[in-house]
Amino acid sequence: MSRLKLSNQSKQLLAAQVRLTGTFHHDLKTAIGTNVQATTEFDQCTSAIHLAVAIGGTRNSITMDRKHRNNGRRAARFIEACANGGVESLSLDEAGEHELATDAEIMLRHAVRTGKGSYYPRFVGIEDLRLTVTPTQRGTVVATLETDDASAQILLPRSPGEAYAVLAEHLERFVAGNRLAMTA
Repeated sequence: MSRLKLSNQSKQLLAAQVRLTGTFHHDLKTAIGTNVQATTEFDQCTSAIHLAVAIGGTRNSITMDRKHRNNGRRAARFIEACANGGVESLSLDEAGEHELATDAEIMLRHAVRTGKGSYYPRFVGIEDLRLTVTPTQRGTVVATLETDDASAQILLPRSPGEAYAVLAEHLERFVAGNRLAMTA
């Protein structure tokens, strides 16, 4: 079977895209002309780059150290492995690299980037926490944090970096307040 590969142009684009936050599309082709499209989503985390790849009905993700100088090549190898079913055998992770971004940070950055959706952050002792992100008619975004007993709405700044910082701070306060209320 012929392997799916990215074009040289896609590989060059990936070298720049690993420094950006956003959704990008890349075509992979075989030598006999089979074509598959991959949707890549990059989120720039504090110390890492989170890459999610959707091809057909599959979705895989990887966290890469922002300081690594070959992230463009590593992203290309990961995308090709996703397309060819070889993610499990691919060893791109360096020691501890997957720990550079928490699940909560990745989730919040994704919520800010997409500007919509429902999310369920996991925190010990809080099983019913929900985050809903909704665009308004004015083009702003409102985030709602809620449990069965409490809720808070936050109008997010337009800048993605500021929006993430505001959302992360409010989430931290909400969780702390919820825990405090449970102990009272």
